[in-house]
Amino acid sequence: MLKYRGRKLIRAGLMGVVLITMVILVGLSPGQLFSLATAVRYQALFTEVGGLEVGNDVTVSGSRVGTVSAVTLHDLDALVTFTVKANIQLGRETTAHIRTGTLLGKRLLALESAGDAVMRPMDTIPVSRTSSPYSLTEAVSDFTTNTAATD
Repeated sequence: MLKYRGRKLIRAGLMGVVLITMVILVGLSPGQLFSLATAVRYQALFTEVGGLEVGNDVTVSGSRVGTVSAVTLHDLDALVTFTVKANIQLGRETTAHIRTGTLLGKRLLALESAGDAVMRPMDTIPVSRTSSPYSLTEAVSDFTTNTAATD
């Protein structure tokens, strides 16, 4: 006699497909799944990203706490989406700065937590509390402007 018939057969088949899918997902990228489960996403608006890329580090007080997950355009600004470890709480007045992280010029996103209230997931740091790195083209134009003014 068959043990599974009708609805029991459909339920057992569905449970089998879900179980196999979960095993494959965990087997292929356990680190990534763990990171998604223990990280909080935030966003910051910048006037210029200055070489910041997906995968660059996010730091708080010099310690690596996350990574940049997306850099997209939002109106005339750049929207940077980043993840931070869930045990790191950022204040509502947090500032974000793009800085040079290595001697070779790799960029990082440095956060400075401030404020009494805590930021919620997917909160956006506005342009007024972000700063971009000093670019080489700005340095050259400032130099030529200052040199021309003194002549």
